[in-house]
Amino acid sequence: MAAFTSYAPQILPTEKLRDLRYDAKIRYYHNHVLDLSVCDASLEDYIEDYYRLQANSTRSS
Repeated sequence: MAAFTSYAPQILPTEKLRDLRYDAKIRYYHNHVLDLSVCDASLEDYIEDYYRLQANSTRSS
């Protein structure tokens, strides 16, 4: 007989969520904004991607 373990979702403290959001923004910035001079992406593409991610994150939270 197999045993199953169920994990209840853990609610993170507000401070931890704020830190995670900040880290995500910094990583996005480093991965996209700093690469604009290297790759062919335009500033308009960056802005569209950023707002799309913001819209998706507000829907999921």
